[in-house]
Parts: sequence; C-alpha cells; structure tokens
Amino acid sequence: MQMFPWSGYGTDVMEPQVDILMPDGVRVFYGNVEPSEAQEIVLNMSTKGKTSP
Repeated sequence: MQMFPWSGYGTDVMEPQVDILMPDGVRVFYGNVEPSEAQEIVLNMSTKGKTSP
C-alpha cells in the first residue's frame, strides 16, 4: 500500500466552501455555496450574528 500526505477533511466534494471563525471561537462551515449565498452568509454573520440565512 502506498500512502500520500493529505491535508483535507474529506470536504473537498463540498466546494465552494465558506468557513467563518466567530469572535467567540465558534467555527461555522457551509458547503456547496453559490456566490450569492456566500454574500448573504457573510452579511448575516457580520451584521446580525445569524448562522443560517
């Protein structure tokens, strides 16, 4: 068997991704995100603190 170094967590199939680290240390991850959804997620997280659109 041949081993290869890998740094992913198996989430590559969920590209594109948004990964946000909140000020309190909570990490919020979204997968299969469209550009318009990414904008909405970042806006909601930064202005309203909401983790779901």
